Amino acid sequence: MRMSIPLEPDASTRARLTEQVAEFIEEWFAQTPSMDASAPGLSDEQVASLLSAPGADGRPLADILADLEMAGQGGILHPSGGHMSYIPNGGLFTSALAEHLAAALNRYTGVTAAAPGMTAIETGVTRWIASIFGFEEPASCILLSGGSTANLTGIVAARVDRLGERFDDGTLYLTRHTHHSVAKAARIAGFRNDQIRLVDVNAGLEMNLEHLRHLVSQDAAAGLRPFLVAPSAGTTDTGTVDDLSAVADVADEHGLWMHTDAAYGGFFYLTGRGRDTLRGIERSDSIALDPHKGLSIPFGVGALVVADEKHLIDANYGRGAYLQHEEVFQGLRDISTLGPELTRPFRGLGVWLPLQLHGVEPFRE
Repeated sequence: MRMSIPLEPDASTRARLTEQVAEFIEEWFAQTPSMDASAPGLSDEQVASLLSAPGADGRPLADILADLEMAGQGGILHPSGGHMSYIPNGGLFTSALAEHLAAALNRYTGVTAAAPGMTAIETGVTRWIASIFGFEEPASCILLSGGSTANLTGIVAARVDRLGERFDDGTLYLTRHTHHSVAKAARIAGFRNDQIRLVDVNAGLEMNLEHLRHLVSQDAAAGLRPFLVAPSAGTTDTGTVDDLSAVADVADEHGLWMHTDAAYGGFFYLTGRGRDTLRGIERSDSIALDPHKGLSIPFGVGALVVADEKHLIDANYGRGAYLQHEEVFQGLRDISTLGPELTRPFRGLGVWLPLQLHGVEPFRE
């Protein structure tokens, strides 16, 4: 069988392939200032071509890149200079470089002992994210695939802590403006639709606190177990921020876990205006964030901050005969014990490298 490129290319072949890809990327970035914000969909013939299965023999990289260029012509072109929407936004070039490095090095970061230096890099990033909101030990943070996974992981942690093994009588509270991934996460976590309560909003589209109190008291009186409230720190539709301090007061009154969906607005806390607007977020039990929004990291990186790391461990703990090691190595906990993934990419590098290279101040600006 003939292959145009061997699976283990030599140095000259690696250099040639890298040069072709680098030229392709540079041509793409050169177009972005004048690129339209969106483009018509591809033709049926183009889609059919892209659906083609790989052949027995390889193809020249130039032909493959031509297909990729064609594939990128349709849809929302959010990296373009004409795209003014905040969601979705274009990713940082320097983070793309980091992702290239992470994929090329291909170090496993689920277990600390397998790559302690890489785990230290990612743990440093997550500690910094938690510190933005004033969280210190025993708080923790984990990088996940996005805000949806962060919401799911936070809800599962709350479910395990507040409801235990049986949770068919638990109730949680959100509004019709809460990002749909929160209700979706609740259903994936095992809650029925009739366990999800919709709280009214006021004239400013913020969660109505009196209605929240009414629903929680009504459910408790009916023998149900209210356990979680999910305020928004920036709704996707309007950017509305719920009164987080007031929600935290209700959560304290009724023993609710406060999970704040800050995927949109959380990183604005880096600014003075953001701290004023998001006052009370620091009282959350968990916060979902999206570095791919507020920090312009490429898609595929979300974050979950929790006030106490033990809640993540309790919800995600798992062992197997193949895991014969200490879960804390050189003072660093295995990332896999904090979330649902055992096999995971080295997400931290895509956040760490831009922060190290540019510093925090440009992001704050």
